[in-house]
Amino acid sequence: MLACVLLFACGTPQKPPAKDPVVKDVPEPAVIKDPVTEPITTEEQEEDDGHHVGALETYRYWAGKDPADDMKVLNGEYWSSAHWSKEYTLYLELRFPRAKDFIMGRNFTRAEQWSALQDAPEWFDPSENYELWIGSLGSRYYLHPTKGHLYIFERQF
Repeated sequence: MLACVLLFACGTPQKPPAKDPVVKDVPEPAVIKDPVTEPITTEEQEEDDGHHVGALETYRYWAGKDPADDMKVLNGEYWSSAHWSKEYTLYLELRFPRAKDFIMGRNFTRAEQWSALQDAPEWFDPSENYELWIGSLGSRYYLHPTKGHLYIFERQF
């Protein structure tokens, strides 16, 4: 009788509720890119270190617009800080017929002595046949006087 009372008082065991068949938010597995076969996107690079390589991208960053129709942007590379101010180091190689006028419009001063730029990218290689023009804050523009070929180095901190 005691067993009946206990069974009645405690009730019959019930089955546990069925699990919800809907899968809750499961994170997607991380995709690991092979840097040899898949290039890093611009967004990933910006998150990385602020270093960017690409002629047209560099020109647009520097000028804030596309190049003129008669301008060829040959090479470019820049580093920009994540800081709120516009801190950057920039290297550009351009060719266009108005290159000398472009420099003259910036009020640069022709250097008395030619000097090469240290720690520049491999492609940034003007010879002593180029005129060296110095701008504010140490900007250097190397201009071939007859070819309209221009190497630009700028740094702003």
